Amino acid sequence: MAVSKAKKVEDLAKLKDQFSRAKGVVFAKYSGMGVNDIQTLRRALRENNVDYKVAKKTLVTLAAKEHGIELPKDVMEGPIGVAFGYDDEIVAAQKMAEFAKKFLESIERICRHLEQRGGRFRPCDERLPRETSLIRELILSYFIRTL
Repeated sequence: MAVSKAKKVEDLAKLKDQFSRAKGVVFAKYSGMGVNDIQTLRRALRENNVDYKVAKKTLVTLAAKEHGIELPKDVMEGPIGVAFGYDDEIVAAQKMAEFAKKFLESIERICRHLEQRGGRFRPCDERLPRETSLIRELILSYFIRTL
């Protein structure tokens, strides 16, 4: 079903707002997730002030570009979900990693974690890193930035 231009404009405005408010953004590749799984993920993220959005990749790219963020091509391949963390840089990545443990066959990997301060991407591994190593890496990058 084609999306109307008015709906695309509305979605783009929402994405721009989410990028502007987010302190951390996680791009997750997923496949084969059912509607119930995605709703469970959204509920769990919402409890931690994280929004999860599945949107057209072109709209995500345009919204990111408006905020000076150039998305690497490998981030935008395949079905992509975007988690916007508003409280801190780490919570979105932490919650996505927790969820990915439960649905490892559906979420292939966490593609990128974007730290809004400085617009820097953390590289991703081919397989999902262990949650503790991901959190450790993000915390270290946060402390290094504050020094």
